[in-house]
Amino acid sequence: MSLNIDDYRKHWEDDEEGETPIDADELNRHENGFIELILHNLLFVPENNIASGTDLNSINSIGTYKCSTSAIATSLSNCPHKNSAFKLIVMAMHDVSRLTQIIVANDTYATVFMRNYSVNGWTDWQTIVNKTILDNMIGLGTTTTKGIPNSQRINAADFNEIDGTGFYIGYNGCTNAPTGNGEANVHWYIIQIEHNSNYKVQLAYWLTGATQTMYKRLKVNGTWQEWLPKNLQNSNITIKTGKLATNASYKSQDGHVFLNLKITAVTINSTASSTVLLTLPSDFRPSSEVSIVATTNTGVTLTGWIRTTGELVVHPYQTISNSEIRIVSVY
Repeated sequence: MSLNIDDYRKHWEDDEEGETPIDADELNRHENGFIELILHNLLFVPENNIASGTDLNSINSIGTYKCSTSAIATSLSNCPHKNSAFKLIVMAMHDVSRLTQIIVANDTYATVFMRNYSVNGWTDWQTIVNKTILDNMIGLGTTTTKGIPNSQRINAADFNEIDGTGFYIGYNGCTNAPTGNGEANVHWYIIQIEHNSNYKVQLAYWLTGATQTMYKRLKVNGTWQEWLPKNLQNSNITIKTGKLATNASYKSQDGHVFLNLKITAVTINSTASSTVLLTLPSDFRPSSEVSIVATTNTGVTLTGWIRTTGELVVHPYQTISNSEIRIVSVY
């Protein structure tokens, strides 16, 4: 038999022999005792350990549960908190068909997350913001500078798993960052704006890099899009003819590709119908064939095109030998 606060109240308000109902103060004292009894049973009964890889949607028995390490937290599904150990409390609101899950994180602010379950399934997790965090967010706290809150430090985090709107500092081996993937001693400033778990915006600055580039990306319908701008890495260019000397190519924040390449030691016979200089990686390939014009350091002009397969092809009108070719194109 499940305990129900409404049934408890009715028991005290309706006297079986028709006598005067209990007064309000007495009723409140009994209600408080009832709530204390529930909390005692939830908080002081033996805890259940949450195993690695558990889906929190499957934990639907009333009681308390413990995630003992951040490594286990990272492995959990439908979990709003990945950065530290935490306690999970499962309560029934009226009966076992209506549940509430509460997570209390073992972090600096003891962050609390809560969600409900009904016939419609689990709701999204909601973050219960404590006064210190709220003051910092609106510029009233002592740890802010001109209204800007201190960023939450996330160690070795997966940028895909950052939860909630806020300011973050990622460091020591973060994955799914704009550049690199898991290197130590690379620090990022991240701003995330979250509509819900399926729609987010991330802005990121690389603190360790020499450039002042801001990267951005969107999460749309549950899928993260690529970071933009995106530099074309030398290692991702497959050279077929000559040697890659200079590469200043990138994809802009609106998705356009700016190709700026210099290839040296190129020899092409004018009798050749076409010559493949290089192959671009998939995310730098045009959706339809693009015409280009290239020039050499000796004043020769070459026409060419970039295929949807990524092949950059040129056709010379005269033989060039051990020459330098410059290619600049936008598409």
